Amino acid sequence: MKRRNTKRYNIRTLKEPDKRDNLIEALKESFEANMPSDDQTEEECWKTIETNMKVTTEQALGYIRHEARKPWMTKEILNRTEDRRIAKLENNDIKYNQINKDIRNKIRQAKE
Repeated sequence: MKRRNTKRYNIRTLKEPDKRDNLIEALKESFEANMPSDDQTEEECWKTIETNMKVTTEQALGYIRHEARKPWMTKEILNRTEDRRIAKLENNDIKYNQINKDIRNKIRQAKE
């Protein structure tokens, strides 16, 4: 099963009242400034509303930053896992196995 690299909004910030109020105000301003006109089709109106929502929400909330789940996972290990993934996609078994051994060694060292 493939994992999607989808960006998710950081909705946890909505628990803070000031951030929530900032988002509401930003959305109101965005809709007032970019209201769909009557001569637009339904699809064009929807696209206008959708882009208003996306842009404003992205600015107000931002995206969730994925960080290593374990304290011993370093950026070097994460970079090597990306290299390993690329080697697997290229069907380069020798390179894949070499990178995999390197990752295991680095993980053992980091855990110590």
